[in-house]
Amino acid sequence: LLGWKDILKIKNVFHLTWPYPRFEFFDKKEFLHLNRWDENKPDYQKKFYLEVLSSKNYSEYIHSVYISAIKGLCQEIGCNYYCYRGQDIPDGDDYLQSRDLQHPSVETYTYVYKKVLEKYND
Repeated sequence: LLGWKDILKIKNVFHLTWPYPRFEFFDKKEFLHLNRWDENKPDYQKKFYLEVLSSKNYSEYIHSVYISAIKGLCQEIGCNYYCYRGQDIPDGDDYLQSRDLQHPSVETYTYVYKKVLEKYND
């Protein structure tokens, strides 16, 4: 946001977020991705991710920190911030699922689109 604020003249930030963290680290010379979807990790990395980094309390904490940081930047540059948290969005039950069946359905994204459009047109 800070790098683009003078170029794009940002007025609104619409943030769609889910509370499932992904982490990326440098481990010696390796770029390490930890997430709950990667089955090809050594057991110690999976255990660390599942028991520590993706615990309910830590996930909610990280999620809140990121939301607060983005909200603070928006206040600093004088733009509106609208956060749509995935867990607060009704789950669509339409037949048109996402490309990989793990992401939300088209109905869910249509719901978000309509909410964003309402705020944008206000």
